[in-house]
Amino acid sequence: MKLFLEQAETDKLKTKHFNSKYNGLEVKVSFGQGTRAKIPWISFLKAPNTTSNGIYPVYLYYRDFNILILAYGISETNIPEKRWKITNQKTISEYFVAKDLGKPHRYGSSFVHKVYQVNNMPSDEVLDKDLNDIIAIYKKHLHSESINIGFLHDIESEKDNSPSPEEPHNSSESPNFWWLNANPQIWSIDSFKVGDIQTYTSHNENGNKRRIYKYFEEVKPSDLVIGYESHPTKQVKAIYKITEGLHVDDNEGEIISFEIKEKIKDPISWDKLKETKGLEECEVLNNNQGSLFKLTAEQFNIIKNLSDGESTTNAKKTKEVQVKPYSFSDDPDKPFLEEHEIKGIIESLEVKKNMVLQGPPGVGKTFIAKKIAYEMMKKIDDSKIKMVQFHQSYSYEDFIQGIRPSRDGFTIKNGVFYDFCKKAASEPNQKYFFIIDEINRGNLSKIFGELMMLIESDKRGKHSLPLTYSEKDDPEFSVPENLYIIGNMNTADRSLAIVDYALRRRFRFITLEPKFNERFKDFLSSKGFKKDFIEKITFKINSLNEKIEEDKNLGRGFLIGHSFFCGAKRGTEREWFENIVKFEIEPLLEEYWFDDNEKVKKEINLLLS
Repeated sequence: MKLFLEQAETDKLKTKHFNSKYNGLEVKVSFGQGTRAKIPWISFLKAPNTTSNGIYPVYLYYRDFNILILAYGISETNIPEKRWKITNQKTISEYFVAKDLGKPHRYGSSFVHKVYQVNNMPSDEVLDKDLNDIIAIYKKHLHSESINIGFLHDIESEKDNSPSPEEPHNSSESPNFWWLNANPQIWSIDSFKVGDIQTYTSHNENGNKRRIYKYFEEVKPSDLVIGYESHPTKQVKAIYKITEGLHVDDNEGEIISFEIKEKIKDPISWDKLKETKGLEECEVLNNNQGSLFKLTAEQFNIIKNLSDGESTTNAKKTKEVQVKPYSFSDDPDKPFLEEHEIKGIIESLEVKKNMVLQGPPGVGKTFIAKKIAYEMMKKIDDSKIKMVQFHQSYSYEDFIQGIRPSRDGFTIKNGVFYDFCKKAASEPNQKYFFIIDEINRGNLSKIFGELMMLIESDKRGKHSLPLTYSEKDDPEFSVPENLYIIGNMNTADRSLAIVDYALRRRFRFITLEPKFNERFKDFLSSKGFKKDFIEKITFKINSLNEKIEEDKNLGRGFLIGHSFFCGAKRGTEREWFENIVKFEIEPLLEEYWFDDNEKVKKEINLLLS
């Protein structure tokens, strides 16, 4: 093993100096063919198994992560007829997700037996024992009855991997791979659960044979099927396994039967499939007129791996989100609001579903919006919060739905709010929060479109409308009841128009003001500022705010907020304060009193005196 690991760090590819036999098995070593392999390996084989078609113990060196995995190997080039009959073992893909390593470059379907840190390898005795243990299991498998692989581990739902007694199989045949269209207006994949048996007729409602009828005749038990929901859904949503080939049912006529083996958590869109390399020659993607289509093993694996990749990515994202209990009263980093103020804001949001936090710069609107979400959820879970920022170029197409370029021309793509609504609708018992920063910077009527009605609290979950870009048979869109919209608005931005009155009627507006109160003072004190210094700057900022409020061209919407002074302390207290005044407060005052430079200089000098 030492020799293998050392050579793996070089560009040498020759393997003749390695032993060719071990414990009655053929040993194959690879550092790459022509070029250096990303994952060098050592396999232990017994005919008829090969590395391209079979199962075998294998060492896989994931060099990028400095780990060596002793695995129950499964060939990737061809799906083997044999399979490992083991339980409670993670696949390498599952191990990588659990360790936040992303998606393995290859061999993700193989099972983990042992994992070694290369910089802390065990003794040779331990390595020999681990290898001999897995070889003993391997030899036991070789003497057992030959069985078709009905499913890779990451699709398998049973704890016992052996086929059921009533399930026929043929050890000389590998499974075929198919694609089956489901019309959601007749039966929806979502309405069935894993393990359910479903049927599909070989003749249409007029009694005519379906297109490419011979495919129905070729279907056999243990074949694997991609479950696709056609227009308007247009997504791969499940994996099926054929339980009975073409046969006659007294009620339905000629049918095939299949079991729903897996519901794909993150469905794959038609557009994504069309853009995926390796599927260019896929029959169904070139002509989707029909019901049942043949796939090659490679095409099936590409689609399956695509679903695994989406799930792995989202699992990793979910894992990165740390969900923790939350209570505003116990939060050491809470806003400088009193508890009764937060309670009043939450009550408004619960009733109206839509709210705008408005106020001058620096009052912590975005910070407070997230704290409101945490308090309503009673937990910190950023996976249920989505934030966007409106601007003058932001459009309905970005927000809801629009036509976007694709590999084959143009296609309809869903926007960020559309996707978030669907996500919220999938968990109706969980609260979701959509935060819009600078909500008054966008053309609100243009961005919201027909949603101007659907976001109303009494329309949530009860009313739906066709979207601007929806096709004739597309389902209508609605905004779920468990989604709350929080907008943030800077009242000091004079470049913006007054908020649309239609939007004002649908939102509650909560005004936030600067909080140079005892909580603010306690906060600065906890950061190491002296009490007399805190009192001094608080007095100066309050004095400046009084002048701004009294100015007939400004008012309370232009006050200086407390969050300007909540950043980290750098240098001495005076240096910290001077930097904030010169680089943050002074430019703001120059904007406020753009026609009176003397007034700006006077107020800055008073702050710095």
